[in-house]
Amino acid sequence: MSRAYTDAQMLLATQIAYLNCGEYEGYTIREILNILENKYSGHGELDKFGNKELDVLKTIRDMIAENGLESALDWTIRDVGDRNGESGMYACLIDTNDGNAIVGFRGSESYNSEQFTKDWVIADFTLLHKNGTTKQENDAQAYMEYVAEKYGADYDRIGTTGHSLGGHLAEHVTINAPASIQDKIECTNFDGPGFSDEYQRNHAEQIKENGGKIIHYQWSLVGGLLNPTPGSKFQTIKASDPEGMGDPFLRHHTNNVVLDENGNIIPADIEPVSLFTSVGSKIIENWNWTPFIPFDTWVSVPIMTVFVMVSATLTYVVAKEVVDFFQQKFDDFRRSLRDTFGHSVRGEFEVNTGALRSNAGNYGQAGKELHRIAEEVSRIEKSLQYDSLSGGLTKAALWRISGCIDKDGKHAEKLEDALYKVHELYFNTERLTVDRFDGL
Repeated sequence: MSRAYTDAQMLLATQIAYLNCGEYEGYTIREILNILENKYSGHGELDKFGNKELDVLKTIRDMIAENGLESALDWTIRDVGDRNGESGMYACLIDTNDGNAIVGFRGSESYNSEQFTKDWVIADFTLLHKNGTTKQENDAQAYMEYVAEKYGADYDRIGTTGHSLGGHLAEHVTINAPASIQDKIECTNFDGPGFSDEYQRNHAEQIKENGGKIIHYQWSLVGGLLNPTPGSKFQTIKASDPEGMGDPFLRHHTNNVVLDENGNIIPADIEPVSLFTSVGSKIIENWNWTPFIPFDTWVSVPIMTVFVMVSATLTYVVAKEVVDFFQQKFDDFRRSLRDTFGHSVRGEFEVNTGALRSNAGNYGQAGKELHRIAEEVSRIEKSLQYDSLSGGLTKAALWRISGCIDKDGKHAEKLEDALYKVHELYFNTERLTVDRFDGL
């Protein structure tokens, strides 16, 4: 059976789950975004929660625009499972206006110490604890049973999804899907951890029944932790590298996922640090540590933390040694070519460098002009007053437009920089070619 939702739609639902929708049940996504844009438009410095919600708002707008998901603006928040006062679990039922629905589970947050403790310490790290399910897993299951009983008959298909911890919770409720919706459910886990060996043994029958309904996408070290669900589709996917840092944890944000023109993921190979950490976490989880240490909750947190840090460090050290080794081998091979063929080995190529520099300059000028326009739009927006509803909506629209124009300006500047780098690379490559085969 084909799946009801594309990867882009499921990824969008993970971001909707990061909005606080408790007071917006029955509202469409369009209405909620407009309300929040009005709320934050013209405000000065925000607290951590405000910055977090504003960031989510921008991410949702970008996802909709970049993936042609304008129809998602008519999705409706039908129900919210907010148990933040207890375990920290948060989920929402999204009616997608096509006879189907998605239950989005919120991932780990750290905008205050209380939420950090609930999500990262109690919920995430204690996944290694072998004496049963976590509090958030229990609350997520209770919410899914409530959804099945109250709304299950209203939908032909029900998707479950989430990012990070939210993806793990989506898998958990799919594995243990209530019988009334078991034939309707499908799950996409975006870079969330898997499950302990003990969990999988305790839920073997449910996994056998429902494991094939799960897709688990991994692109950072978080998504490779613990064991993937047997029968599920586990796939490493393409993700951008923010700021070129090469940091496998910074890649974890959903903004880094690269989708094709049809809104689907692009398969990729797992990068070394994530692979090393993934294998190591499975060793920690599946090996019998009892003869050495009493592996309980109080030691799982420091062991896992130290392991991630040490494994990443070791991987970078080993990788550097490997790169240095092959560089030396290449240098030896280059010298052997020189000794064998003398000065006859050359590389010939030609690039229109004038066109490169001309286009780079054009993009740079366009970037400056776009920034100027964005500043003017922002100035107009700040000068307007909230005299009416239409005035408030106009301010929100101008605020959004200003951000989009400024973003386009930054893209133009990146293109300018890229063309200048190509120009520089041409001369560096030509010089290196001559040096390697003619100058030694």
